[in-house]
Amino acid sequence: MNVMHEQVNHLKFGTGTITAQDSSTVTVKFSKKYGSKKFLYPSAFKLFLDLCDPSIKERMSNELQLIQTLAETERNKRLAEEEKQHTLLEQKAASKKKAPVKPAKKSQGQILAG
Repeated sequence: MNVMHEQVNHLKFGTGTITAQDSSTVTVKFSKKYGSKKFLYPSAFKLFLDLCDPSIKERMSNELQLIQTLAETERNKRLAEEEKQHTLLEQKAASKKKAPVKPAKKSQGQILAG
C-alpha cells in the first residue's frame, strides 16, 4: 500500500510526513528536534505510527488484518505438517517395537554342549 506523503502521528515524535517507502521500511520526517526516522513497514502502523487520514487508516487496518490472517494460515499449515511428520515417526517407531524378535542363532559352543 502506498503511504507516501501521508501524515502520521507518533506518541513520542509527534506529527510527521512519510517521505520514503520501500517494501520493508517507511521514513518519516518529524520536526527539526527529531528529524527523520525509519520504521519497519507495515508493522510500524500496528505499533508506533497512526495515520491521520481516516480512509487511509482504515485501508491500512484492513491490510494489517490480511497480513495477520495470511501469517496465521501459514503457521497453521506448518503446524499441521509438523504434526503429520511427528505422527509418522511415532507410527514408524511403534511398528519397529511390534516386529517379531528372531531367536538368536546358537553359537558353535552351545551346539556342542547341548
